[in-house]
Amino acid sequence: MSPLHSPKSGKSILALMIAIASMIFATFLTAHAYQLHLNYVALKEENEKLSERCALLTSEKLRLAEALENLNRTLLALSENYTFLREQYKALNESYTTLKSDHALLSEQYKALNGSYATLSERYAELAQNHELLERNYTELRLKYEVLEKERDYLASRSSSLARENALLKAENELLTKTCSKLNETLTKVLGEANSYSTFTTSLPRVLSDKEIEALYPTINALGLSADLWSSVKRIYDYVTATIRYADDVALPRFQIVMTMKVGDKTYIYEVDCDEVQECVQAPTLTLKLKRGDCEDQSVLAHALLQAYARKFFGKDLTIYQALLVFKSGSAHACAILNAGDGRICIVDPAGHYLTSDGVRATARPALDELENYSEHWSSEGGVKYLELWSVVGGRAVLVAKGSIEDVARALSSA
Repeated sequence: MSPLHSPKSGKSILALMIAIASMIFATFLTAHAYQLHLNYVALKEENEKLSERCALLTSEKLRLAEALENLNRTLLALSENYTFLREQYKALNESYTTLKSDHALLSEQYKALNGSYATLSERYAELAQNHELLERNYTELRLKYEVLEKERDYLASRSSSLARENALLKAENELLTKTCSKLNETLTKVLGEANSYSTFTTSLPRVLSDKEIEALYPTINALGLSADLWSSVKRIYDYVTATIRYADDVALPRFQIVMTMKVGDKTYIYEVDCDEVQECVQAPTLTLKLKRGDCEDQSVLAHALLQAYARKFFGKDLTIYQALLVFKSGSAHACAILNAGDGRICIVDPAGHYLTSDGVRATARPALDELENYSEHWSSEGGVKYLELWSVVGGRAVLVAKGSIEDVARALSSA
């Protein structure tokens, strides 16, 4: 705060002004009184001069009166100025009190800020140190980044090349996958086809297919058959027994899948084992061509010829089963059984030289009676212990009945 604006300086100025005014006034009065005294002495000494000086004194009196009036006006002005200055002093005093309070508050804030400044200075030093460390790290990272950028550019160019190679490999993989799938399907089909030659039930869809049956139409035409079913059955039986010589099967390879490998959702054949089995189920056309076959081959041929005959003369299939028999001696056999309806059957067994007939032509008898007769025919083998009846439906081999003679007879009677 400027000294001219402090409360004390204002009061001092006012007092000084009053003192100056008083001194001026006192000096004036003293000078005037002294002059009057001198005049009085002069008047006393020179009475004669009073008249001469009367006019001068009168003039002087007027001047002094005017000066007094001026002094009075000056005093009034000073009094008014004093009142104004006093009001200003009060206001300045109040401002001083406020400023003093603000100064104390600011001093406290200064102390707090000074403490904060010290803390921030320490923090700044720490941050400066960290900044220096970060700058070094940044420099190192920048160098690594530049190296990585170069590697990225290289890898980007390499990626395009790899993408093209990947596309080629993907195309090759898809081709290989399709090829492997096709080869796997073909191998599965070939193995199934190969094994169908050595397993009687699985071979039935193959040997009794429409293609095989229709291939026998020329033979049916050559036999001179008629619409008389039972005479035609007898004629077909006689043709097979006369034409086909019984011969055991040759040894054929039998394949077995021993290991598979799963890739994705597909299973591939990985390893196949092979052994030999004395079993070969021939197609009817092959049996006719070779003119030899075992009981299964002759049974299938008779079955196929009967169906070819039915289609040619009646436009529909007969209900014929392939029967697998196990004798009490343990040996096995096969024959064809024609279901004539009403629980009656006709057994056609060229290899076993048995036909359900009345001596002149074929016929049908009740299932149980005929199966017992057939079992008696095989008394040399101890009779029939167990048998299964199989049919081909929709290209699949279907088991119709199985068990003892009685079990199968009941199944045929209820069919």
